[in-house]
Amino acid sequence: LVQKEYVSKVLDATDYQIKIINHMLKKYDSNEIVNIYKNMHSENKKLILPFEYPEDEYAEIWTKEKEKLKESLRSKIIDNYSFYEENGVCTEKDEYVRSKSEKILADKFFIKNIPYVYEVPLKLKGYGYVKPDFVVLNKITRQEYIWEHFGIMDNAEYACNAIKKISDYANSGYILGRNFIATFETANTPINANCIDSLIKSHLC
Repeated sequence: LVQKEYVSKVLDATDYQIKIINHMLKKYDSNEIVNIYKNMHSENKKLILPFEYPEDEYAEIWTKEKEKLKESLRSKIIDNYSFYEENGVCTEKDEYVRSKSEKILADKFFIKNIPYVYEVPLKLKGYGYVKPDFVVLNKITRQEYIWEHFGIMDNAEYACNAIKKISDYANSGYILGRNFIATFETANTPINANCIDSLIKSHLC
């Protein structure tokens, strides 16, 4: 009887809390602050620094900053950037990447309006500079992710290096599933479009 009385009180309290939350959600507008800036005259916008930009404006600023960073760090990378510019595969964004699989990823991002920048140099702790395949942005949460594609996992040496690289990322705070996304393929198991869509949906939309 005491247990029954306790459960009854818990259920009543839970129902009350749910009513409070639902009432708040009806009144809450997550875009209210953004809309203040968004609805201002274009000339007035130039005179202020907003607390929060609309999604597309934020994505544009973020992309320009990443492109600028990429350009400034080119001199620190031994690898030849011009290789894929001369011998790579052209994407829907009209830029060159190193492989067809990277083109598939880049085109997915472009079609789904996911902001991304290709091969922005990143310094890993105790390792030095690497060039992640993509840095991508969730426009809603403003969370950015490293996205690496490991393309020849049936090659033993390549697979060992890939595992070490994932570990090096983790040591620098890029944790798989949290702020680091990875896709894999072998000769017999090519990159899967449905898998890409699922990862985009779960992390970037």
